[in-house]
Amino acid sequence: GTGNGVTLLPPAPGSNIFVVGNGVVATPEDWCLEGITRMTALELVRDLGHEVEVRKVAVDELMQADEAFLTSSAGGIVPLNSVDGVMLGGSPGPLVTSPVRIDPRQGLEPLIEAFELVVALRPDATLLIAGHAGLRHHLVGNAYADYLSALVQMKELGARVRFGGGVFKARHMPALYSRSHLCVVAGGGEDFGAAPAESLACGTPVVAPRGEGMAEVLGNGTGGLLADGRDPVKVARAILSLLDDDALRRRLGRGGREHVCRAFPLRAQADRYLELFSSITAARAAA
Repeated sequence: GTGNGVTLLPPAPGSNIFVVGNGVVATPEDWCLEGITRMTALELVRDLGHEVEVRKVAVDELMQADEAFLTSSAGGIVPLNSVDGVMLGGSPGPLVTSPVRIDPRQGLEPLIEAFELVVALRPDATLLIAGHAGLRHHLVGNAYADYLSALVQMKELGARVRFGGGVFKARHMPALYSRSHLCVVAGGGEDFGAAPAESLACGTPVVAPRGEGMAEVLGNGTGGLLADGRDPVKVARAILSLLDDDALRRRLGRGGREHVCRAFPLRAQADRYLELFSSITAARAAA
């Protein structure tokens, strides 16, 4: 339909549409399907502190929206990613994944501070801290996780730094690494870990803290960059070096995959675990 020369959103067959832009969630007042799903969506949006406007919505608003979603009794709430082949909110920016767990020993503060510097130059980048906070967090809370969330909000990075909240399981990580532009294991919490090797096996380069163990995993620079994990400036510089150089990122991704497949073959790793378990079993039997 039209209104004052403006083309308005037509009704979505069997569903309602919500358009998000400039901090406002708008949904058409005409042709809407009143029902429990639509009302629940409106309540949830308001409860999350967003402004809601039920009014006439122009097609141009949808095409320029940051995001949009549909609601229906049959389908629930479904995200709308593109319209006529146009990605809503523009093309997604680079994804930086940090698979470390939410633990004070990991020292995640420098990583968050580093990403504040990264966002200043690459405002389209997103940091996903995919590690979990442990069972204790779900039972009695995790003060460190709460502190990190507050730090992110204080630095106004809520839209650019996300926490996985334990959603990502081991079976999800290969797909996540493959989707990511790079993996960051910063802060100095570990000198050797499986996560960097897993990322390299997926062809995704790594930024890791300096140390003999990490140097071995990265093949002494074959699969990524080493930086002082306690220095936000150096970590940010390493991240930006990879985000801004597609050729370097691809070269390190290929080199890293070749290195880990050669240095840590799956069969050899399985044999080493079997040897370890056998030695533990023998030691207990002899005790």
